[in-house]
Amino acid sequence: MDRQTETAAPGHDHDRRQQSPLLEKAYSFLDDRPCHCPLPDQATPRACTLLRTAPSISTATPLLEVYDTFDNYPELIALPVVHRDKPVGLINRHTLYELFSKPFTRDLHGRKPIRQFMVTDPIIVDKQVSLDDLAQIIINAGMQLMYNGFIFTD
Repeated sequence: MDRQTETAAPGHDHDRRQQSPLLEKAYSFLDDRPCHCPLPDQATPRACTLLRTAPSISTATPLLEVYDTFDNYPELIALPVVHRDKPVGLINRHTLYELFSKPFTRDLHGRKPIRQFMVTDPIIVDKQVSLDDLAQIIINAGMQLMYNGFIFTD
């Protein structure tokens, strides 16, 4: 994304930044990050510019294995949980680490499948949705979405 084009065009993203405090942080993040997705309209940033590739885990993955996955990917906030190649849940790093901070969790729950601990109603968003529409989805879903994260799909 060309920063000069983005900020110089009146009525485009620069104006929306000033009007939408919720997106201010996302837009500042976008200014320094190259877009890795095709944009049908260069004047409209898409959700895919926020995309982070993450390994998915199946609903049968043991809790200890999910814990190890987070250890191997320290940059991840959450992991999508899939069943038959479809996203069905989400597990947040903080939630999992909080669970493991309790006594005997490793012994009591370590071999249990992640499906017993995941968020079962994650927000699933098409990666081509505009950032303005994504902001509206976040507002409608409440702050829990910001805590748990969400899943981008094709």
